[in-house]
Amino acid sequence: MVHERPVERSTVLAFAFVGLPIAALALPLSLYLPPAYAAEGGLGVAAVGTIFALARVWDLVTDPVMGWLIDRFPSRWGRRRHWVAAALPIILLAVVFLYFPDVPTTELRLGAGLFFLYIGYTMLLVTHQAWAAEITEDPGERARLYGTREMFLIGGILVAVSGPALLERRGADAIEQLAALGLMVMVFLPLAVVLLLRSLPDKPRRSDVIPTPGMVVWRRLFSNRAFRSVLALEFLTGVMQSLPAGVFIFTATHVFDQGDRASLFILVYFAAALLALPFWIRLARRRRGSSVLRTALLVSGVGSLTYFFVPAGSALWFGAAVIMSGSAFGAPLFLTRTLMAGVIDDAHSKDSLASMAFALLATFNKIAGAAAIALSYLFLSSVGFEADGSVVVTDAHRTALLWLFAGSPIVAAAMAHRLCR
Repeated sequence: MVHERPVERSTVLAFAFVGLPIAALALPLSLYLPPAYAAEGGLGVAAVGTIFALARVWDLVTDPVMGWLIDRFPSRWGRRRHWVAAALPIILLAVVFLYFPDVPTTELRLGAGLFFLYIGYTMLLVTHQAWAAEITEDPGERARLYGTREMFLIGGILVAVSGPALLERRGADAIEQLAALGLMVMVFLPLAVVLLLRSLPDKPRRSDVIPTPGMVVWRRLFSNRAFRSVLALEFLTGVMQSLPAGVFIFTATHVFDQGDRASLFILVYFAAALLALPFWIRLARRRRGSSVLRTALLVSGVGSLTYFFVPAGSALWFGAAVIMSGSAFGAPLFLTRTLMAGVIDDAHSKDSLASMAFALLATFNKIAGAAAIALSYLFLSSVGFEADGSVVVTDAHRTALLWLFAGSPIVAAAMAHRLCR
C-alpha cells in the first residue's frame, strides 16, 4: 500500500544503505579500474576503451530484458526480494574477476568480469530503484528516498577513495588499491542486502494487472515525451560526470601537477558532494525536481569552467575548483530518478512499467559512462598519449586532457539545462 504520510526513517535507511557497497562497485568502473588495467595491467588505453565500449553494448540487451523479467515474474516473497537475493552471488563472482586480477592481466579477464558484473549490477540496481517508486507517490518523499541513497552512495565513495588514498601514500599500486575496494564490496554488500530484504515492504503483483508483452511496454514508454526527456537528461548528466572521472588521475598528474595528491583530491571532491547533498534534498522537497536540476546543472557548469583558470602546481586553487564542481555532483543522481518515478505514475501502469523504465534509465546512464571512457581514451590514444609513461607528455597532450576534463562537461551541462523544463 502506498504511503500517504512521510516514509518511516527505518525504511529510508534500509533502502539507502545499499548505496554504500554500490559505491565500491560503481566508482572503480570509471575512476580506478580503467587506468589500472591500462597501466599496471598492461592492456593500454586503446584496448581498455574498446573493452568498456563492447561491455556497455551488452547492457543494451541485459537492461531492458532484465527490467521486463523483473516486472513479469514475481515470487511468493513478492515482486522485488528474490531479484535482489539472486543478484548478490553474481556480483560477488564478478568482484573476484575484476578486483583481484593477475598482473599482467588479459583482455579476456577484464571482459568476462565486466560481463558478469553488469548482469548482477543491473539486477540489483533496477530492482532497488523501482522498489522506491512503490513505497510512496509523494515527489518530495521520493526525493528523500533517492537522495538519502545518494548520501550513502557518496559516503561509500568517500570510504572507497580513502582506502586507495592511504595505500597510495604507502606506495601501493593501482592493482592493490582495486583489491582493497573488492574487499569492501565483499564485506558490506551481503550486509546491505540482508537489511534491505528484511526491512522493505514488498507486495505481490496486483491481481488486476495483466503482464504486458515486452515490445508493448517498450512502445508505450517511448511514446511518452516526458520519458524520453528523462532518458536524455540521464545520458547528458552521465557524460557530464563520467568523462572527468575517467581522466581525473591523468589530468591531475599531467595538467595540474598534483599526481601525488590525486586520490586526496578525489576524496575532497566527494566530501564536497556529500556535504552539499542535504541542501539539494531539502530544495527538492520544496520545489519541482526539474527546477532544482537546472540549478544543479548551472553550478556544475560553473565549477568545470573554473578549472581553466587554475595554474599548474597550485594545490589551493585546484582544491577550490574541485570543491565547487563536486558540490553539484549528487543532485542529478537522485533528481532524474525522482522525475522517472513521476513519469511512471502518469503512465497509470506501475506494475508493468516500473522496472522496465528504471532499467532503461540505467542503460542510458551506463552508455553515457562507457561512451565517456571509451571515446576519451580512444581520443587520447589518437593524439599519442599513453598511460604507462612510455611517451613523453607534451603540451598538446595536456591541452587535450584539460578540454576532456573540463570543457566537455560544460557542453553536456548546457545541453541538459536546455532540455530540463
